[in-house]
Amino acid sequence: MSGLLRVGLVGCGVITQRTAAGIAAIVSERAAAITALCDLNSSNLDTVAGKLANTEQISRFTDLDTLLSAECCDALILATPIGMHFAQVEQALRRGVHVYTHKTLAGTRAECEQLDALARQADLRLAASPGQVLLPAYERAVELIANGVLGRIVSVDASAEAAPHRFEAERQDEAPREGDPYSWEWYHLKDAGGGPLDDMFVYPLAFLTEAFGELDEASVYGELVTPRIEWRGRVVEATAFDSYTGVGRIAGTPVTMRSSFSSNTQHDRWGTIVIRGTRAALEIVKYNDLDYSLYITPNSGPATAEEHPVFRGEQVQRYGDRECHVLVDIREFIDAVQEHRHVRGATAANAARTASALRMIEDSAARSGIRTTRQAGAN
Repeated sequence: MSGLLRVGLVGCGVITQRTAAGIAAIVSERAAAITALCDLNSSNLDTVAGKLANTEQISRFTDLDTLLSAECCDALILATPIGMHFAQVEQALRRGVHVYTHKTLAGTRAECEQLDALARQADLRLAASPGQVLLPAYERAVELIANGVLGRIVSVDASAEAAPHRFEAERQDEAPREGDPYSWEWYHLKDAGGGPLDDMFVYPLAFLTEAFGELDEASVYGELVTPRIEWRGRVVEATAFDSYTGVGRIAGTPVTMRSSFSSNTQHDRWGTIVIRGTRAALEIVKYNDLDYSLYITPNSGPATAEEHPVFRGEQVQRYGDRECHVLVDIREFIDAVQEHRHVRGATAANAARTASALRMIEDSAARSGIRTTRQAGAN
């Protein structure tokens, strides 16, 4: 692509606030510039603008249609509620704009495939986070599996859970106007795409469906543990399950699955994947946004540990150490646009497989799950 690539950030909530400086570094290295911000909340616009340089050259919008009508962007980075993604991506693609979405591309396989076809027809780049195999730890895991280090794969354990988003440090001073929702409320609303499946379990699934293939079947128990959330004098009625536990088969391999908005744990705070083979077991552990480790334990002999941070040395200074996987996906997206090639890793095809798996799990949970009568306070 010739000329300056104009990039818009749509959705200026916590994720964009954490990554704004890193995104700015990425685009500045690639003959690109952030030219627009879009969010319903003016304070979010102010917060993100405060993390960027040359803000006088950045237009601000409160709705996507107005941004697209202004024709000020060649590419969009969408960090909006998941339930909005399909309509927003379709709208942008039909206006001739390249699109990246931060988890997930769309709610169903059919929607993902429709967007993929639309992008290909228009010769536009479409990136669908998370592109787990772009991260060093997962790339290395694929290599070990392909080289037969683990032997025949016997089973997989996958988990992704953490405390509810309302407890995140960046949200502690949030005070929305009367009638406006808290930024974390949509995570608990089914129609908005809320719940831990699309928000968190999408990460292990995106890797497993890329490394092994389709989810063949699922038998999952779902529960709405906290249907009524009381928070600072206001009440949020949750509609999305906040806890899932079950089993399934990915390309014939048995897999246990667990995801929840429950509480933090010391060793499994963000998620772990354990792949057991006839020769060795492989554990992929995420400690924080930057640091990942692999533990390879053969059936005979000592275990070995490999550290695979997302960024190293000077890269950390440039991009930061928060939401590193997002920055890797965005970097790949911008490069694919600039080099006029297909996106690697964070593909619409993998998003379609992942969406299919998510809906299979959700459907199973809907058949077996219950809505509890337990109440939750503000603690």
